[in-house]
Amino acid sequence: MPFTTGKENLLQLNRNSFDFNLQFEQLFFSIIPSALFIVTSLWRTVCQFRKPVVVNAPLFQLIKLGAITTYVGLELSLLVLVAVGSFQVTTMFIASSILNLVSALFMIILGVLDHSRSPRPSTLLSSYLFLTFLLDAAQARTLFLSSDNRIEISYSSIFSAALALKVCILLLEAQEKSRWIDWDEKKHSPEETSGIFSLGVFFWLNRMFLRGYRKVLATEDLYPLNSSFDATSLNEEFSRNMDYSKLKGDKFGLVKVLVRTLKAPLLLPVYPRLAYLAFTFCQPLFLEKLSNFLSQPRLDANTGYGFIGASLLIYSGLAISWAFTWYFHHRMRTMATSMLVTEIYKKATTARIGAGDDNAVLTLMSTDMERIKMGLRSLHEIWASIIQAGLAGWMLYTRLGVVFVAPMGVVIVCFSGLAILTNFTGDSQRAWMAGVQKRVGLTATVISSMKNLKISGLSAAIGDFVQRLRVEELAAGARFRQLAITAALLAYIPQLMSPPLTFAFTTRTLDATRVFTSLSFLTLLTSPFSQVFQSIPGLVSAIDCLGRIQAFLECETHHDFRQVFANITSETEKARGNDKSVSDGGLDGLHHVEIKNGWFGWEADKFVLRDVSTQLPTASLTIVVGPVGSGKSTLCKALLGEIPFSKGNVVISTMATHVGFCDQTAFLSNGTIKENIVGFSPFNEARYEEVIDATALKHDIATLPQGDETNIGSDGIALSGGQKQRVSLARALYLHSELLVLDDIFSGLDADTEEEVFRKVFGPDGLLRRRRSTVLLCTHSIRHLPAADHIIALDNGSVVEQGSYATLATRQGYVQRLGLTETRKSDVTDEKVPSKRTVRSSKNDILNRTISITSSLGSNMQQSRQLGDKAVYRHYFKRMGLLVAACSVIFAALWGFFINFATVWLTYWSDDIGSERPAHSSAYYASIYATFQICCMISLLVTALALLIISR
Repeated sequence: MPFTTGKENLLQLNRNSFDFNLQFEQLFFSIIPSALFIVTSLWRTVCQFRKPVVVNAPLFQLIKLGAITTYVGLELSLLVLVAVGSFQVTTMFIASSILNLVSALFMIILGVLDHSRSPRPSTLLSSYLFLTFLLDAAQARTLFLSSDNRIEISYSSIFSAALALKVCILLLEAQEKSRWIDWDEKKHSPEETSGIFSLGVFFWLNRMFLRGYRKVLATEDLYPLNSSFDATSLNEEFSRNMDYSKLKGDKFGLVKVLVRTLKAPLLLPVYPRLAYLAFTFCQPLFLEKLSNFLSQPRLDANTGYGFIGASLLIYSGLAISWAFTWYFHHRMRTMATSMLVTEIYKKATTARIGAGDDNAVLTLMSTDMERIKMGLRSLHEIWASIIQAGLAGWMLYTRLGVVFVAPMGVVIVCFSGLAILTNFTGDSQRAWMAGVQKRVGLTATVISSMKNLKISGLSAAIGDFVQRLRVEELAAGARFRQLAITAALLAYIPQLMSPPLTFAFTTRTLDATRVFTSLSFLTLLTSPFSQVFQSIPGLVSAIDCLGRIQAFLECETHHDFRQVFANITSETEKARGNDKSVSDGGLDGLHHVEIKNGWFGWEADKFVLRDVSTQLPTASLTIVVGPVGSGKSTLCKALLGEIPFSKGNVVISTMATHVGFCDQTAFLSNGTIKENIVGFSPFNEARYEEVIDATALKHDIATLPQGDETNIGSDGIALSGGQKQRVSLARALYLHSELLVLDDIFSGLDADTEEEVFRKVFGPDGLLRRRRSTVLLCTHSIRHLPAADHIIALDNGSVVEQGSYATLATRQGYVQRLGLTETRKSDVTDEKVPSKRTVRSSKNDILNRTISITSSLGSNMQQSRQLGDKAVYRHYFKRMGLLVAACSVIFAALWGFFINFATVWLTYWSDDIGSERPAHSSAYYASIYATFQICCMISLLVTALALLIISR
């Protein structure tokens, strides 16, 4: 028969009722895909035209353009054959040929722009080529089977040649371009250059999997993050949508900001999820048609091949659409996590001291973020499940009638129970998170102070206290876990009880096809709610955690009360000598810092320092002394502008462009010694060696196995207290600050090391003297007072006296009562220092052994990562108890048996009722089937009760 007579119905089948006719294929397989491709190509061309060229591969581009140009020539030939009327054609035929040619021309434009301006293969072009390849293959078969003369055979041959060339273009376009990309200096993930096929099957991860097969993966083995996850860019976008003035008073303000910021990433999973939904409903329809086909006495081979192709299409579509759904959804969750963590960090650095719980940041960044990620995990399943349940209910109605209301009724009852449970989820979640925050904060403090606790003999007592907090935390979270387990039980009730109720009340005859097709639709109706019911408490928990983060972000921001001027000249210079709050002479009139009538405190109307007036002369060493609790640390924080409540004036000179600070407790990150000293500053080897020598770290580093590349652990746990303080001081010195505020930095140093560090850093020829830096040093080590240019003595929250040592030593006051002499140990010569290395060497030996033990523990940890740690499982089973553990295992196994054997029982039922003489009635099979489902429900209930007992 000819290609077309022009009289066919659009839905009329061709060639023994297996093929669609050409008009149908040209409309749905050619015209519609080509029209969509042309429209989207226009949009893509405009977007790509504005981007810079990043790929430099002219030869490869010429090869691709040559293949596409040849393809254009073949499409033009097909259009000419249609246009000259060599055979009977319709308007559909002509429209299809024209649109195919236009699409081929757009392939040239898109191929040029996407090749040079996109690091990954063109997603649009690859998708179009792959989709139309499948559709054109079906058209080619129909064309050859419908060819009736030489012209039509020639047309079919050219069409097939164009199809083969399209495959070549697809293979060329799918090639990655990473070798030709002009990247910047930082490393990039292979994800950024992977095409749609590599992303769809996660082929880009294969190299990582092979590496993990050969060795134990470490952090440096992981791919770098995709550039779209750049924290700076994401935070800038988040900040543009964040308005703190509108955030307050809006319970869901932070949720709205996230939605506005992540509109595109939030919507991207919708499209593959809809495709997955379509493929999901193809399964029962495919099963129904296949059952009818297999029940026929004579099977058609072409139809069988069609079923094979349909199964490949359905199940590969399910896998790929599911992969893309979770790929895009996980990207969105990662972006949300990055934005929230960055914003929490920024708020923690700008929040007023005392405005919130210090442990809140740690808990928000760990536990709360984990709850948010888990709560958002099934975000897209909620709306998809509603659509799926509606469609499944309608299809069940078409096969079983009004009995479909039975499963819907079960779902409604369970959903009502879940709605009641949800009202209690928020309060139980908040109570649990408060317990977690308290325990995590204390645990972090204990870990950072472990050495001191062991030395003081308090480690056992503190360990018991942390354990009690853990027990209290579990008790606080017990109610939330009970609600979660109850929600899981409600989730499985529709899935287990709907099939027996439906089959029991149906009035239609049940055969094998109807039973299994109905069971498929029942599964599609109830299984989404099983997941949704379990997801809703997690989603409510995530929203509550977002509320906790919002409350933290709304806390009061730090206000810097200090003033900045170009030069500070003492306004009371004329009264020098008449007021004890003024410098006693010998100092010029320019100062780096001046405090006038300063009142500073940590609580409102409870000032620690009162009526403080003083100046820090430029390029001088000012030492602050006083008894414990006199306000020395408060004075340091006041100079940094970190006091929440203040009165008076603190004036800073503009010459102090960099301010260095060392706290009583050194802050160190989990990294190497070198990384902690250099920080985020550019590395300067001369300056680095200078500060290492000045802080007496050179000998310590030389004795370490890995030198300054030794990892010091979290909060510098691998170092001694004195080494921590010296690393902290080295970091402040490396910054080359004009003003340094140092709070009791000698408390952890032995006398010899303290003397050496003071001489090299603060002495007459010390590092800070050579740099002409201004230094404020708060210390209990009063023997260094003679070396100070200026002394401030505090007592009972006030300045009792200040001035040079020579002046204060002869005046009745705090300094004179200390009984110091002018002779200073800081004036010792270098010859005496080497004899003081013995104690330090023994400390370094201990440190080396500690690091060696840590390294061996690291290797053991790697082995446990490969083989598992049996001790952990023994601990869990021991805590569970033998009876509870046995019950949970046995009834979980029974649940697995009953839920699967019920399907086998349906096979016996359908086979019996389909026979000429059924052995049993439908009531017999339905009752036993219901018994299996009830037993499954009981097994699940007992398992849940065992889990409740375990979680207490």
